[in-house]
Amino acid sequence: MQEGEKVTQLKKDALKQSGYNAFELNKSGVFGIFALVCLTMYSLILYIRQYEKKFYTPRYMLYMALSSILLTFSCVLISYSNLTSNYLMPFTAFTILLAIFTNPVLSFLVSILLLAILSVTLFFDTQLTFTFVCAILSSSYLVSKISYSKRFDIIWSGFQVGLVMFFTMFFIAFFEVQTQAFSRIFHLHVQNPFIGIINGLVCSMLVVFFVPIIEKLCKIVSPYALIELADQNQDLLSKMRSSAPGTFHHSLMVANLCEAAAQAIGADSILARVGAFYHDIGKLQRPLFFIENQSYFGVENPHTTLTPRQSKMVITLHTKDGVEIAKKHGLPQVIIDFIIQHHGESLAGHFYNKAIEQEGAENVTEGQFRYPGPKPQTKETAILMLADALESAVRSLKKPTQEEIEAIVNKIFTERLNDGQLSD
Repeated sequence: MQEGEKVTQLKKDALKQSGYNAFELNKSGVFGIFALVCLTMYSLILYIRQYEKKFYTPRYMLYMALSSILLTFSCVLISYSNLTSNYLMPFTAFTILLAIFTNPVLSFLVSILLLAILSVTLFFDTQLTFTFVCAILSSSYLVSKISYSKRFDIIWSGFQVGLVMFFTMFFIAFFEVQTQAFSRIFHLHVQNPFIGIINGLVCSMLVVFFVPIIEKLCKIVSPYALIELADQNQDLLSKMRSSAPGTFHHSLMVANLCEAAAQAIGADSILARVGAFYHDIGKLQRPLFFIENQSYFGVENPHTTLTPRQSKMVITLHTKDGVEIAKKHGLPQVIIDFIIQHHGESLAGHFYNKAIEQEGAENVTEGQFRYPGPKPQTKETAILMLADALESAVRSLKKPTQEEIEAIVNKIFTERLNDGQLSD
């Protein structure tokens, strides 16, 4: 072809088959790409606001916007470069990262939408698009099976995604030339599918590298950070074990209940467990005012010398104290939510009834004996509210039977529902 010669569709196809890209990247093209990405992100924001409210926060919006822009830039550079294969585009890394910080369903949706936009904009062929659809689907599924106990799981998942791409690319190549001899198929096409395995491994390494960066930059907590917080040698948990052993044991029991309940209803079991570990750290300020610690140190109940109103103030203050301690030790906001919400606006019933006995019903209102709130805002904090009350109630029984435990469960759940504590 000569300079200035008009490029027809036939010539474009011929250039493409020869390994050249016949489409010029100009300013209007770049603007069009980002306009489409912005439109897609706007549609996703509407979806998230309606169906994934947990992620409808500035931090998550910032993360998804930045990662989408970075993916777009990467795909544009690879597409217009003759040095690398289009099959090295980092859709796998994008999908795995998004699944780790949000959930596999949302990750799959965002990735597929971006793939559709980029396929149209960058003129992906059908084989390339189909291969990345398979990669995105397998990435989302495999991340949903990760236990987050070790970071090597990400590398293994990336390798598995690479295998999916390998077989997808191989069978596409096989069916493209199925009329030719198998030996020629192997000779001409078997080297290309290995790019899929390279893609999976490189993308998984990028994920491991970017996870702590995203945590710092966007202030989002990954499951790996939560697992680190669950280490009982952490300063706060270690201090609780020695200074408030009863509260520490109570927190462990509640954590087990929360984890099982979260798994049963499809909530975040890791978050529920770790939030339960820290929900009562405010009791470190005055551990002996809480009954679970008094027997460990052999002291009398100090509430016998206080009025019901004073006792209520001391007891309900542990949520505020917990928030202050958590901020001092740099705990993430998602854990602080468990501390401040696990009692909601529930009634401190024991001291309320005691005040009525001493002062008369006409001089006491429920509002004076309620926790400051707010009510639980997520499934995980609601689970904690129920598990916390349940563990304390069952522990107070001397020899509980299964029937008694079931009765307490029904009683506590009904009281919280009727009191409106789960309304948010």
